[in-house]
Amino acid sequence: AGSPLSFIRRAPLSRPSSRPLERMGVVASQPALRRSALALIVAAVAAVVAWRSRRRRRALGDSQDERSSAVGAAPPRPSLPPGVPPPPRRPPPGAPPSTAPLQPPPMPARPPPGAPAAARGIAAEGGSCDFDLWVCLDFEWTCDEGEHRRVHSNEGEIIEFSYVVFDVRKCRNVCEGQHYCKPLRTPITDFCTKLTGISDETLKDAGSLKDAIEALERALKKAGAAKKKCCAVAHGSADLELILPGNCRELGLTIPPALRKYIDLREAAQSYFASASSRPVRASSLRQICEALSIEMLGDEHCGLDDSWMVLLAMQQLLKLGADFQCVDLDTEPAAFVAAKQSMVCLDGLLFHTLGTEVQEWLELHTGEDLPASSIWIVLGMDMRPSGRAVVDFGCHEAAARALARLEGGKCLVCDGGERLVLARPLRHREQSLPRRSLAELSGMGPALAPFPWDREALEAVRNKCRKANNATAAATGVTGRVKRFNDGKGYGFIASTSGEVFVHLNDVQGKVLREGDKVIFDIVPDHRPGKLKAARVNVLSDDHAMAQ
Repeated sequence: AGSPLSFIRRAPLSRPSSRPLERMGVVASQPALRRSALALIVAAVAAVVAWRSRRRRRALGDSQDERSSAVGAAPPRPSLPPGVPPPPRRPPPGAPPSTAPLQPPPMPARPPPGAPAAARGIAAEGGSCDFDLWVCLDFEWTCDEGEHRRVHSNEGEIIEFSYVVFDVRKCRNVCEGQHYCKPLRTPITDFCTKLTGISDETLKDAGSLKDAIEALERALKKAGAAKKKCCAVAHGSADLELILPGNCRELGLTIPPALRKYIDLREAAQSYFASASSRPVRASSLRQICEALSIEMLGDEHCGLDDSWMVLLAMQQLLKLGADFQCVDLDTEPAAFVAAKQSMVCLDGLLFHTLGTEVQEWLELHTGEDLPASSIWIVLGMDMRPSGRAVVDFGCHEAAARALARLEGGKCLVCDGGERLVLARPLRHREQSLPRRSLAELSGMGPALAPFPWDREALEAVRNKCRKANNATAAATGVTGRVKRFNDGKGYGFIASTSGEVFVHLNDVQGKVLREGDKVIFDIVPDHRPGKLKAARVNVLSDDHAMAQ
């Protein structure tokens, strides 16, 4: 009653009541004009119904936001079909942090992490059952680029403190948190906003780093961390060995005990591929690690909460594959260094184009040690490319201990327009057993130690040797993988496999047109472009054949 469509409900569309039309001045004896007016009315009513529906959904979403804010939960995630868990997303500026239990984002489609029961068995096999809770985390901090940067590498302040807490025994996430922190000494630069999506407007109502740490401690307490063994998981060493300690030292804060032990996801992934893959795999950035593990990247890259979820998914996949994890205990490591009388130190976080002369000058500036070229070794990754690390032999334990003390907290290394905060730390288990190779022996797979290139020509020679070695070992036949993406209009795409991501052109596809997610078998051959590889003789596998593979 009262609806513009009520006259349609009372009679068939072919014989509508003439009263609404007569009120609009339409004469019943004009059929064509009546039909035109009726069509206009129906279109207008449809537009009104759609507008009211959008308005109702928006109002419902606002009320949910208000209810979530009242209890300190995360803002509502987009609606999905029943049974499908939501993906992570970046909350709007000013949204409260999340501490309420949420379901994890969709598990990767290829291949998925094991079901809860299976995952518990894998945990026992992989040795990760020593810990009950994982705190998968990622921080974003103020930064800048260029010669006239407003924020230097040793001045970064944490502006996003995000984490996902995962219960290993129950195989489910306990809580997640995303906390924005207002910087006190450094500005939010255009480069920082472009990289992280965080602006001054985002931080208008943000709290402090102290608030974020206290929120994490409350979440862990609620999860029963006092009676459980906790271990943090981070991508790389910067978050927990440089940025958080530096910020806490400046503000007089104490680092939570749960963050004093951690697993380096990058090191764990590289170690796994070094032992399990017959071909070099590039697994340095978080995106590279996820692609190597056939995990789809979700959310926004460099959003702390989304990256925390990807760290968790990558850890689950490595656990499923039986990877071996080495836990770093930041409280006991210094004592172990002294007890072992180590004379070598690892430099972590170097720029990939850093030269040996620059490292030598940097060490002399900050440690006062005049070291010969033969004492500085570059760490090459599995693909025999520079890994961003170096091993320095100081000749005796006393000199190495003095260097660690003077380099504590990291020091800036500036070279060729770039700047990095470099961490100095004791060598860890896998670094102590790396083989040493001369520049003439750089072939095959790494990781390995090599003399640090002393000039641009030597560095380029190392890179060229690595390219040739990778091309020689990467060419293969009968490789299986899945189509990551394929553009029908342009006629090319990429296939994800254990050998990495491979370019494929339409001319090299045999038979069926490629679609995203198709399982294929193909050969890897040199491309006409120098130093590049491509997929050739690509065939889509049938379901039966795919299961057999």
